[in-house]
Amino acid sequence: MRVVDISDPYNLKEVGYVVPDAAPLSFPISTGQPIVHQANDVDLDYRGIAYVSDRVGGGLWVFKYDKHHPH
Repeated sequence: MRVVDISDPYNLKEVGYVVPDAAPLSFPISTGQPIVHQANDVDLDYRGIAYVSDRVGGGLWVFKYDKHHPH
């Protein structure tokens, strides 16, 4: 997941990111493929907390952006 500052739409800046490790229940999409995350639902609440779901066994991740420790 990447966090992008869009306050200036003509000058987007990546201000944070996270790449979670594979979970014990993660599985490949098809035989012979590596295990990769398939996070395709992201919701952001009014507090800046992001909820990200992984459809291949990773579960639900919950993140809060901390501008003092962005990565």
